Amino acid sequence: NAAKHGGATHAVVFVEADPSTGLFCSVKDDGGGFDPAHQTDGVGIARSIRARIAEVGGTVHIDGRLGRGADVQIRVPG
Repeated sequence: NAAKHGGATHAVVFVEADPSTGLFCSVKDDGGGFDPAHQTDGVGIARSIRARIAEVGGTVHIDGRLGRGADVQIRVPG
């Protein structure tokens, strides 16, 4: 998705599991970013990411800034 939708050439994926806090996953890319004030959730974000993570009590934070890529952070309780 980072390459297809954001034009990214690099992405960094970080995953950390902690028995007391749960699972944390971050994906940051160097793509074109987007203006969060004008971004609407597409089917992929709304159904594939937010809905599935919400089903297990987790949260999703998506941040993007024009020219600065995107950062997706997912937290799932342990």
